[in-house]
Amino acid sequence: MSRPADGDPADGSEAAAGTGGAGGTPDAPQPVATQAHHQEEEEEACHLQEQVCVLREEVSHLQMENQQVKQKARDLEEENSRVLAENQWLKEQVQALKEQVENQQVKQKARDLEEENSHLSADITKANQQDRDHLSAENQRLKEQAQVLVEVMNHLLSENLCLKDLEEVSSHLPIEFPGEERQDHDQDMAPHLSAENQRLKERVHALVGVVSHQLAENKKLRQQCQDQEGAVCHPKREVQKVRRNQAASGPKEAAKKIIPSFSPVSLQTSLNKDFPVQFRVTGKTGGAEKKFLKDIKKLLSSQSVSLKAKEFTETSKDPLLIFCPIASRMGTDIQKALEGLHGDQKAILVVMHYVQKDNTETFLDTRQQGAHRAVLRTVHTRYTLKDGVYPCEMNGAAATAVASTIKGLAEDP
Repeated sequence: MSRPADGDPADGSEAAAGTGGAGGTPDAPQPVATQAHHQEEEEEACHLQEQVCVLREEVSHLQMENQQVKQKARDLEEENSRVLAENQWLKEQVQALKEQVENQQVKQKARDLEEENSHLSADITKANQQDRDHLSAENQRLKEQAQVLVEVMNHLLSENLCLKDLEEVSSHLPIEFPGEERQDHDQDMAPHLSAENQRLKERVHALVGVVSHQLAENKKLRQQCQDQEGAVCHPKREVQKVRRNQAASGPKEAAKKIIPSFSPVSLQTSLNKDFPVQFRVTGKTGGAEKKFLKDIKKLLSSQSVSLKAKEFTETSKDPLLIFCPIASRMGTDIQKALEGLHGDQKAILVVMHYVQKDNTETFLDTRQQGAHRAVLRTVHTRYTLKDGVYPCEMNGAAATAVASTIKGLAEDP
């Protein structure tokens, strides 16, 4: 195919030929124009073929690119599927880890609760054991005191059998009995009193003071004697009563009705002197100081001193017991225990060493003393949180020393 251009030679040739035919003479030869026209057409055909080849190459290139794009799309889809699957797997793993962590936390909480329950059970068992030990010790102490009181009562009763002689009564009472027969064995009772009962005689001297008004040390017993004065205000009537009862009961039974009754326990209690002390604990002892105070109180009770222990107050001027358990260095702990102590106070330092009850081989340096002018005496003891200040030679000596010091303060405060 050919495209006519502006001023195409073919159109010009045809025009010229027409003109020449009319005139009879042509302007240019016809073969030259045709050849040029064919050449242009060939060139144009070649140009078009080249464009077709280029287009085919472009189409082929585009097809290849399209195939690559499709392949990439398939790869992306596969990658996306793989990522989704991996994401799902990770979610499942995370969920499993969460459940595992929660299970571990629950198990740990369960273990903690079990351990806490075990500790609580141990504490309860320990507290119950301490209460049982404390009650057992208290019961034992009460039994011992009851035994002592029974022995004192029995001894005093036997002493009363000797003192309740009609002749002895008549010799002390400011009463003039009518003449009656005296028996020889009634007059000889007083010389047979044993010298070893002299201390108990001093305590029961209050019995004789009921009628002689010579007992000034015991106000309580003297009041009881005053309540019984009615029994001796009418001697004649009492003598007549004695005479009527002599045949059946004898002089001793009659004398029992004249002599006022008394209680050995109340007599011993009234003779005891109350002495207040205060105590302070500078560390953890598990209440061991209470048992030690009970031991001291028991020792002082047999020496006519009633110990009244109370906790430390800064305003009190009563003697002070300082319980110092050794937790680190002995010298440092003692120095801390004596901090704030005034020179005008009277203190007893009780150094407490934590040593097991069955451990008899442990050496303790008992030379360490309380370096303070207010400290009257320093003693060393052994203790445990379970047994307290348990019975041993060191603790016995310490209790005796403290009781002796308090006894001295009570007699000369």
